[in-house]
Amino acid sequence: MSDADDVAGRLWGDDGRPGRPWLAFSEDGRVHGSDGCNMLSGSWRSVGDAVVVGPMMTTRRYCEGVDTWLSGVESVRVDGGELLAFGADGARIGALRASAPS
Repeated sequence: MSDADDVAGRLWGDDGRPGRPWLAFSEDGRVHGSDGCNMLSGSWRSVGDAVVVGPMMTTRRYCEGVDTWLSGVESVRVDGGELLAFGADGARIGALRASAPS
């Protein structure tokens, strides 16, 4: 099973909890979620062994005290029950835990 198979149809993170990031990947290549403050929406695709995210659209609200690291996601990889998120430079920027399949 590839990472693309693992992300499709899944919710990662804490959907609906204020200040907490989450992403949901649709089977049709769409992704949406929140960085804990701003809403994110875009696409995802499988490229070799990687799952590339973007381009992403995001709102630009100011939320005091919220770390909006997820807005910098460029690719993801599944590692056990976590979705590891990587930025443009390939460095890991964070992780989200798996939630129930959507």
